[in-house]
Amino acid sequence: MEISARKNAAKDLFCTPQESYVFTMNRIFGAFFRLRLDSVIKFKGWCSYCVSNLIAKRAETSAQQIASLNSDGAIGDDSLKAMLAALSFIFEKSVKSACSPHDLEMEMQQLGLPAEHCKQLIKIYTVNFEKLKTVLTSSFMRGPSLSITSQSVKNIDTDKVYVLNLRASDGEQITIAVNDEKLHFLQRELSEALDITRTYVKSSASAP
Repeated sequence: MEISARKNAAKDLFCTPQESYVFTMNRIFGAFFRLRLDSVIKFKGWCSYCVSNLIAKRAETSAQQIASLNSDGAIGDDSLKAMLAALSFIFEKSVKSACSPHDLEMEMQQLGLPAEHCKQLIKIYTVNFEKLKTVLTSSFMRGPSLSITSQSVKNIDTDKVYVLNLRASDGEQITIAVNDEKLHFLQRELSEALDITRTYVKSSASAP
């Protein structure tokens, strides 16, 4: 029961539609498990590096940077890459979810992060929260917008098929045909997507 409760608590913050829960949690648990052998100072440097990358919108870590962050070779390069990916994921997801330092600390403790490591992570998170919030909520990838130019309904066998003619903002003409089930699924997915992005739109609008 205790393990299940911990996983459920962590799932609320770190599970996303883009990443399966199992993969995400395995990545975080696997990376944190190795922390017991690593120094707090080294971990603090890793956290600072991840935050700097997020603020500068750098997605790649070069071999030279890995060598610098792992100068004593205490863990393998692949393990360090997994750790950096996990930390970046945690900082990004926490900021976008407006997670308080206290709540994040509780989540990290439930994931098994040692107390001193947790203290450093929360300190760096708190100090850099506003900068991260500004960067992470100020811009989003945008595709062309779509508008419906016409629609019709056809009966094919026993199915009712909705034919939608769309025009993209870049001028492309698109036609899609969906049945009742797929139309309702599309409506539900779009509604959920709007609910998710609404928080970030408000955050972006209120940012200085």
